[in-house]
Amino acid sequence: MERKIEKLNKLIQFLSGIQNYQPNETDISLAGLNKKLGELKSAFGAKSPQYKGISNLEFSKLR
Repeated sequence: MERKIEKLNKLIQFLSGIQNYQPNETDISLAGLNKKLGELKSAFGAKSPQYKGISNLEFSKLR
């Protein structure tokens, strides 16, 4: 899932730099792509079993 988010984010950044990028299809417009990106990041919300399963993990630096 992280790779999809990262690749979509890079695509949005790339297309944002192209002034003439104005597709007729709303799902591939910048607004549509940003909406999809938001949906991917919120795939597992704070109340999901996946989040609850990892929310108690503690991280520490190795010495």
